[in-house]
Amino acid sequence: MRFTVFFLAAAHTVTSAVVQRALPVEFGCTPCSPNDGPHYDAAAKATAEIDPALLAEGKASFDQTFEAGYHPALCDAHPVNCITGAAGVSWTGTPGLTAPLGRWRRKDGTDTIAWGYWQQTLQWNGAGGSGTTYNAHCTILTCVKGRMQATIGTESIKGDGKTDDSAKNICGCFPKDLDADITFSLF
Repeated sequence: MRFTVFFLAAAHTVTSAVVQRALPVEFGCTPCSPNDGPHYDAAAKATAEIDPALLAEGKASFDQTFEAGYHPALCDAHPVNCITGAAGVSWTGTPGLTAPLGRWRRKDGTDTIAWGYWQQTLQWNGAGGSGTTYNAHCTILTCVKGRMQATIGTESIKGDGKTDDSAKNICGCFPKDLDADITFSLF
């Protein structure tokens, strides 16, 4: 039995390694110049320099419920991306490269999660739509599908409205402000 479990796990690992992850540049986003290294290091350094009081507020937020409209001060810090799911939209729970810095669930059903910039794919779901954001490589690549829409800073993208398997991914690159907050909602 142990051999079978090990074999299945090994087969899964090999299969997963074959699947390629889409990078923002593959969607037409401008990559870091001249390469990722210095930019990743700068993002990690900036995250390490966030005001400890803001980080403490974020850490304390996980087990609380907040009033509708509450805006976490941590969301205004560099280089923090706060991603909000409107009522009916929820984070899939698939982690990023680092753990969330804070999470603010509100009485109106909205849910904001803060991450330091430079994460792997983070995903949200709602009835008839889904959204993905990949905040790395000197851009914010955000995609929506079906009935999902996303607001990134002052810009937005909207899915095609189809709620079945024929819905297309609609993606955009948002390199202007890497601190931009993102809201996923359904239409």
